[in-house]
Amino acid sequence: MGYLICEECNIYYESEDEMEAENFVCECGNKPVYFKYLEDYYENGNNSENSDDEYVRDRISEGLTYTEHQAYSYLAEKNLGIKMVIAGFLISLLSLILAFGFNNMFYLVLILIGALSILWGEYKKAVNGAEGYSWIKGLKGENEVFKCLETLPKDYFIFNDVKLPGKGGNIDHIVIGPSGVFVIETKNYSGKYRINGNKWFYYKNGKYVETSKSPGSQVVRNVVNLKNFMTKRGIPGLWMEAIVAFINQDFRVVKKPERYMVLVPETVPKYILNRRKNPDKELLKRIALNLEPYCTDISVSHKKTQ
Repeated sequence: MGYLICEECNIYYESEDEMEAENFVCECGNKPVYFKYLEDYYENGNNSENSDDEYVRDRISEGLTYTEHQAYSYLAEKNLGIKMVIAGFLISLLSLILAFGFNNMFYLVLILIGALSILWGEYKKAVNGAEGYSWIKGLKGENEVFKCLETLPKDYFIFNDVKLPGKGGNIDHIVIGPSGVFVIETKNYSGKYRINGNKWFYYKNGKYVETSKSPGSQVVRNVVNLKNFMTKRGIPGLWMEAIVAFINQDFRVVKKPERYMVLVPETVPKYILNRRKNPDKELLKRIALNLEPYCTDISVSHKKTQ
């Protein structure tokens, strides 16, 4: 007895002899390769793991993502507020010393200007510090999810920070590969959460309160926008999955959402690999080519250079 191995699906079938292999076609439509022993296949380095070892994954970036831009902007404003506080303190201190020595109204005005600079700087520091923290936290979450996605095999494309034309928000990640198209929204929330269907609740003041905005609604909306985008480019009826990558260990799904999955980042690659296979490589290439102009960066694999 031998084995028929389909390298596209990475599965094998038992076969009586090599003659049977000549007329056998895999469910994906590809013709499998016959091996008398499974050991022969692995020793020859034909399995997907070995072939993946010949490739390296690179991240090609065209600038800052939207989250990076927001985080760094708020951080710059916070730093400006700190500088205003320091400058105001120095102006007030120096003017106060000189005012005692020269008794001049000019120095009293400078003291007032210094005090106002301190107050305005403290305000900018507080406001931008809080907003900046939220964006920086979101950026860390996106990077954490991206690192997990980079463990996917070589035939998966990872698009980050996709801005579809005519749409307000950005899509955190879109993964395209043999198992389909996946739209991923990353959320890095603190606190306790419960997810009951499409409703999200967070723990506040001793009870769970429904959130005003559901991350699930956001990722489903992104899927709809992406489908419409592809339909306008001649790729209708595209099958996609929506995923919320939730970076929070203290949450529980009470009732499974209807149109999306909620997963911790570490489980997202495994979930993607376990979904249905899509053998239409040409369609996947068309999708990738249409998305490329609208993403900030993309992660692709290529063969190692010797």
